[in-house]
Amino acid sequence: MFENGDRVTLDRRNLGETRRGGVVVAVAGRVLTIQWDNGSRTQFVAAAGSLTVVEPEVRRESDPP
Repeated sequence: MFENGDRVTLDRRNLGETRRGGVVVAVAGRVLTIQWDNGSRTQFVAAAGSLTVVEPEVRRESDPP
């Protein structure tokens, strides 16, 4: 599962494309809103294996679950 604040990469779909990196800024069921490194935002439903969490959001003990 993805959580707000997770840093993710989107694997390339076609030869020659580079991976995109961004941060999950909202989660509503299966729909993620991702703020990409280039400043754009996308609402996204991830297919299995298409997004990878590269840096989970850091949770502190004081944060609610």
